[in-house]
Amino acid sequence: EGALTEVKRRTIAVAHEPYAKVPREELEALHSEVERQVESAGNSNDAMRASLTAIRTAITFFFRRYGSPSNERLTDEEDSAFKLEQERTALSEKFTTVSAALETAEAVRGRAREGMVALEETGREIRRRILDAAQEKAREEGAVARALAREYELTLLSESLEREKIEVRVLGGAEGISYAPVPQLPDEARVVQEERKRTLERTKIRLEEAGGTGEEIRHEHKEVSEREIFLATELDDLAKSAAGLRSLVTDLDTELAKHFSEGLAKVNASFSEYFALMFGGGGARLALEEPEERDELDEEGEEGFVDEPEKQQRSGIEIAVNLPKKKVRSLMQLSGGERALTSIALIFAMSQVNPPPFLILDETDAALDEANSRRYGDMIENLAKKSQLIVITHNRETMSRTSILYGVTMGGDGVSKLLSVKFEEAVAVAK
Repeated sequence: EGALTEVKRRTIAVAHEPYAKVPREELEALHSEVERQVESAGNSNDAMRASLTAIRTAITFFFRRYGSPSNERLTDEEDSAFKLEQERTALSEKFTTVSAALETAEAVRGRAREGMVALEETGREIRRRILDAAQEKAREEGAVARALAREYELTLLSESLEREKIEVRVLGGAEGISYAPVPQLPDEARVVQEERKRTLERTKIRLEEAGGTGEEIRHEHKEVSEREIFLATELDDLAKSAAGLRSLVTDLDTELAKHFSEGLAKVNASFSEYFALMFGGGGARLALEEPEERDELDEEGEEGFVDEPEKQQRSGIEIAVNLPKKKVRSLMQLSGGERALTSIALIFAMSQVNPPPFLILDETDAALDEANSRRYGDMIENLAKKSQLIVITHNRETMSRTSILYGVTMGGDGVSKLLSVKFEEAVAVAK
């Protein structure tokens, strides 16, 4: 029954799984077992015999069916496939083993890489320490070299000092080298020390050139020091005096500028008035030019010194005219007579601001025609009310406006004669 159950199970498995692999040895063993059971059954049980016979028939048919050459080939292929499957399984297991080994190797490799990075970092740190040590060694060697050079320099200076002391002892006596000990030398720059050394050299040369003893030199030094103090005091007094003079000059400049502005305004008022009288209209005024800076060099002093140039502002005065019925703005555009009239008007305007005791006019009317001469005569009559006028002229109109007329004539003998006429007396005589 057990064998029969196994046959049924396998038959059902083959029916449902036609491609399932059935080992041939197992089937042959099954066939042998079935035959043995059939033979052992005998005639005891016909039904059992019939069943077993049917079973044997089925098994025989099975072998006939699967035992053909084609089935043999199929079985071989199945065996090959089975072997390949076993190989694939083995390879898969091997691949799994190799993958695990590879992962282990990768982990080992990572740890090795980390160790290498750590070693490189350690190497860099070691190289840096070596470089620092080399630099420190170089600095120490440089410091030692500088110390040796300084020691050599101090040795030379000490020898030079000894020579200087000997020379001072020879020139100034034993008192010249007496000095108090200095606890610490001043921290001075090398340049300052060299400058002091050059000063001592120059002093030594002067002492050698003077040729005097130590007492004579000290006496001369005292006199020169007193003279220097006196000159310094004088120089200080001169500086204070110069400052006072500069302040005074500044005040004077301010006052002069103020009076100049006031006087210029008064002159402009009179100038415009006289100009209008001269030309029958129009106007004129004085205008300051824009100041410009110029360098002024002082004269050479007693000792040949020349002061530095001083910046001074210089400005001029322009005459702006406005003639009636004529567009003129500059004196260069005026005729000779117009220039003469403008000049006369300016002179009269200036004399009216601060009238002088007398005025001398030398042929100022020479270029005037008859009409302008009459205007000129009117102005000198007005001006004569404030100042006495002495007029040199050949103009009849001008002579007719005077109080006393003086004439100079020369006779045949070449001797000049002076004639005078008082118009008031002449008018009385004429009447």
